Amino acid sequence: MEDLVMAALGGDDAAVERLETVRAAMHAAAPQMQWPMSLTRLRFPEMFVEDSSDRDSGFAVEFFERGVSLPVLTTASGRVVLAFSSAQARETLIELLWPSRAPELYDLWPDRAALERELEATRERGFSRAIRPLRLTEQGSIAVPVMLEGEPVGAVAVRFALFDKRCTNIFWRYSSK
Repeated sequence: MEDLVMAALGGDDAAVERLETVRAAMHAAAPQMQWPMSLTRLRFPEMFVEDSSDRDSGFAVEFFERGVSLPVLTTASGRVVLAFSSAQARETLIELLWPSRAPELYDLWPDRAALERELEATRERGFSRAIRPLRLTEQGSIAVPVMLEGEPVGAVAVRFALFDKRCTNIFWRYSSK
């Protein structure tokens, strides 16, 4: 099954090359961005952190190092990869992930139609978003797909604490479109 999903999502040398280009751009932008960024790819059934700027960010609350696995449905990175995947790959992924989704997603997406509406909105916006609670605040994240030949081969996400008024305003302004 993983081979089918990886083939549909471009798991080959061209994808590795694209991710390397994005990795370099991410690190070049990190000093100006300040908030932590991560580069992830789908390694079914989770998102695999390829790299991050967490150690270079003074604002990182937790560190996502290479090799960390993150859930697909609860992360902005996973959601954007899911949203921009071909209809066949998306359906296969949802079919496999939906039964074991995290309980906090039951209210957000009470049924698959609600998830499909969210994924459609993500495609229209061009990015995904997610909020997750941390000990002292909530963490917002926004992710964009890394595309190759019409399929996502990964995602770049920026994470920020929602107590930062500037980031909160940006998050809601762009998230509502």
